[in-house]
Amino acid sequence: MFRHLLSGFLGCGICGGNMFVCPRAGKRGKAQLYYVCTTHHKRGNTRCTNHHGVPYAEITQAVVDHFSKRFLTPDVLRQFLEEERASRAPEAIAAERETLSADLRRLDAEIQRLVEAVTSGAGSVTTLVDTMKAKQRA
Repeated sequence: MFRHLLSGFLGCGICGGNMFVCPRAGKRGKAQLYYVCTTHHKRGNTRCTNHHGVPYAEITQAVVDHFSKRFLTPDVLRQFLEEERASRAPEAIAAERETLSADLRRLDAEIQRLVEAVTSGAGSVTTLVDTMKAKQRA
């Protein structure tokens, strides 16, 4: 997942490239975070002339405030939580639990068969190791 709220959503107004978070010297020499154009940062003025940054804290707070006031009202949150609870009906949870339990039993039995094959000396160790590696990748 993304480390910063707006990562992957902001684009440069000049070249359309992505913006990323970068520390820069702010007021009084104290480092502050800014969203800056990736293209300008990596390729310079020949690809993008946007050397300006957008203050990280200010734009992030503005977006949070915008959505909080308009979309995250108590009624909207209540409706979302009710829909989420309804979508996770006890029957669905029980069915998912049973499927996962069956998978676990199948995998335990498979591990037991592999352990028995190793301890009995059946088959080559190389073949068993290759099989186990293939199972891990799957």
